[in-house]
Amino acid sequence: MASKPKTFKKLMVQKLTSNFREAVSIETVNMCHPKKGEVCVKNKYVGINATDVNFTKGRYFVNVEVPFGVGFEGVGEIVEIGENVENFKIGQSVAYLDGRCNAYAEYVVSMKQRIVSLLLSSVLHIYSNRIALLYSTVSSSRYVQE
Repeated sequence: MASKPKTFKKLMVQKLTSNFREAVSIETVNMCHPKKGEVCVKNKYVGINATDVNFTKGRYFVNVEVPFGVGFEGVGEIVEIGENVENFKIGQSVAYLDGRCNAYAEYVVSMKQRIVSLLLSSVLHIYSNRIALLYSTVSSSRYVQE
């Protein structure tokens, strides 16, 4: 695997509006690195849904300040692992759901509790959008039931 670049691109919300194209800009930012209990994922696919437009319009948080990241879920490959992370390895295909809203990016750091392994890398390419949506639904359902 090639080393990570020093920078990467991500979408950042610059303006609160329901027009997503007007709300976001593509920014080049310094490379992210996982802290204790986190992993860095190189995104292959990200989930796109109405929640993102509602988020960029400011419907969910009254006092939100721009700029901020956007996107909750994705599917990709682990490229770096932080301390105290077991059961994951570099190169592993994973899906994640993370409320820190940074999925619309080439790379993302997520907490290990928000990541599930995809056992077959071919599944990643064929069913990635369905897997992310299913993971999102299952995680939300599990959270509601607890």
